[in-house]
Amino acid sequence: MGSFELEGYILATSKQLWNLITTSEDEETTVRSCLIGPSVMYATMSIGGRPIPEVKTIAGVIFDSTELRPDKPVPLLDIIAPDVIDPSAKSDEEQVTKEIRIIELAKGQQIGDELLTKVQTNHLIPKRLLGNLIKKTFTVKTTSGVDNAKVCLGGLHKDKYKLFVEAVKSGKLRIPEGRLLLDVSQKKLIAFNRDNLSQYVIVELNPVLDPSIDAFDQFVDVYNSTIEYMLETEENYFWA
Repeated sequence: MGSFELEGYILATSKQLWNLITTSEDEETTVRSCLIGPSVMYATMSIGGRPIPEVKTIAGVIFDSTELRPDKPVPLLDIIAPDVIDPSAKSDEEQVTKEIRIIELAKGQQIGDELLTKVQTNHLIPKRLLGNLIKKTFTVKTTSGVDNAKVCLGGLHKDKYKLFVEAVKSGKLRIPEGRLLLDVSQKKLIAFNRDNLSQYVIVELNPVLDPSIDAFDQFVDVYNSTIEYMLETEENYFWA
């Protein structure tokens, strides 16, 4: 697909943020970041100046992380503060102890509290500023990943999430071949195929940068394992 202007949301799933390296024919090395997994692009595309609403299932997002820096006036992809959710995260409790200092202005003689200062007045009864240090223990309970997901995806993004669930559970996204990847830097939707992806090295899966390893097969394995994990633990992902 040709280039376009894009504004909207992407609901992307990925086991982690992957790092890609590719080397051109003139030996220039390019580093990219990537999310690999079933995703939904919900956006308005501007082609030839015409706004076109677009909802498309994609297989991931490739982008240049340097374009996300705050000194860029308009980042191509805003994930400086994304909604990152781990639905498998469990709720937890911990005890937190805090010191609280209570300050009071007292009249007359006071015994037991720490004297901070005396207040000079024209009255016969002296006034003193007293401090009392106490410790309190609180129980802090963290919210589970599923509850966080319900809050984030059950409101404003409910329509996007519903489309995502329907696409995954219907089997439409089971096979990545034939799907598209959003390449943000090129402003293109590229085909998820060997021609486009074999040029890359996935650093986390090929740390020695062995050129004999075909990255396309790794892309497919990562994508399929992501879907398999979601289906095995569907109570964490498909609650709508």
